[in-house]
Amino acid sequence: MDHQGLTNSFSFGVLSRREVLQFLAYPVLPAFISSAWSLGSSEEDTCLLIGEQEVDITPPLGVELAGFHRKPGEERRVRAIRQPSYARVLVISAGDFTGCLVSLDLVAVGKEFTTDVRSALWERYEIPPINVHLCATHTHSMPTFRHLRQWGAVPEEYRGEVTEKIIAAVGGALESLLPTRLRVGQAPAPGASFNRTSSQWRTDAEFGPDATPNDRWLDTMLQVAIFDRIGGPSPVICYHFSSHPVCFADEQAGPDWCGTVAERIKEQVRVRPAFFQGHAGDVNPGHGSPWRGEVGQVTEAVSEALLKAIAAAKPINPLPARSAVKWCRLPFDLELYGRWMAAYAEEPEKCTSGHWVNAHFAKAWYEDNAASPWQEPSLLVELGLVRLGELAFVFHPAELYSYYGLLIRHQSRVPHTWVVGYANDFIGYLPDPMAFAKGEYAATTVPKILDLPPFCADAAEILAHRAIELVNT
Repeated sequence: MDHQGLTNSFSFGVLSRREVLQFLAYPVLPAFISSAWSLGSSEEDTCLLIGEQEVDITPPLGVELAGFHRKPGEERRVRAIRQPSYARVLVISAGDFTGCLVSLDLVAVGKEFTTDVRSALWERYEIPPINVHLCATHTHSMPTFRHLRQWGAVPEEYRGEVTEKIIAAVGGALESLLPTRLRVGQAPAPGASFNRTSSQWRTDAEFGPDATPNDRWLDTMLQVAIFDRIGGPSPVICYHFSSHPVCFADEQAGPDWCGTVAERIKEQVRVRPAFFQGHAGDVNPGHGSPWRGEVGQVTEAVSEALLKAIAAAKPINPLPARSAVKWCRLPFDLELYGRWMAAYAEEPEKCTSGHWVNAHFAKAWYEDNAASPWQEPSLLVELGLVRLGELAFVFHPAELYSYYGLLIRHQSRVPHTWVVGYANDFIGYLPDPMAFAKGEYAATTVPKILDLPPFCADAAEILAHRAIELVNT
């Protein structure tokens, strides 16, 4: 195989020569080559095999929590455990395809963590890296595995422990593989979420070819996948919904409403479901009062929708199984970034609130960026696909606004498409152009938290259209 063949297989698009060479130097290159040329399986001689494992990743007391701003010296730390937290591992095998999806009760995962897990799974089990997807639920009552300035430091020792637990859990899931039938269902979840950026929004029921980002949107649909393992003790249940898990802001660790929903469903059907987060960039739980959501009300609304979706689930064809990846270049607004740098350099005393957060945060941001200013005009991000016949998982690392997640699903030619955010890395919000025009928190503050320049106003649209290309390839 020549390098041009590999480049075409992975849809590098307009990568520079330097970036292509960096990709080709990836330490587990053989896995990428294998996946590029063996993405599928024949329905004639193949069945779907599923294995699963659940592992407790509850953090120890004293570990820093993430998700809300705290001044240095006043960090949120785990003082108590509200509810155990988990990593839920789903291993998928069909013919030449083996893949692994992991749902993690964490605020975020970073590229380094993802690379470590993928490398280990390739070395130990020969699972191709592009077939491995690590997805944070984005609970704000757990640590982060991606640096967030004054919003939560990465606990290195704990991250290492979770890495090892995931690797062991994948091994257990591989040992538990069983022939499986797949059912999917969906149901609306009224009262489970609201668009926090506007008092008026439109929903997925109204979304169509004429929809635009000039409106704010809300995806009320909950989707479920039920893997009925033949001869297994119980099915494996995964669900997809779009809403921030932010009901709590104290110093107790736990999955937030995702955890209480899991326990409620386990009481009803004796299975604790795995949750895959959706396009929650502008969405909070509940009906809008309180703005964080009341956990009992949210749990009731999500659980009711999930039980309805389970009851309505119908069999689908899960074959062939395949994976793919696209690389998406998201442009930075370096002109605005330069204005921020100049504004602080000229009048730091005025940079104490708004998108500067406070004086200490602004000073730390400026000093770090003055020492190593951004030069790259764009950020290269990974978009991943795992397709099981009529069900597609599209993975991306952003907090997409609802319009763009709905756009991907609406234009996908796969009957059942899950747009899974917070996956394999974390790059923060990709909001609509209105957010940039108004200087909203998502567009101006969060890039500073993640040590990135602000994105251009069309970044979300670029990612959405690349994701549509990926799922429809």
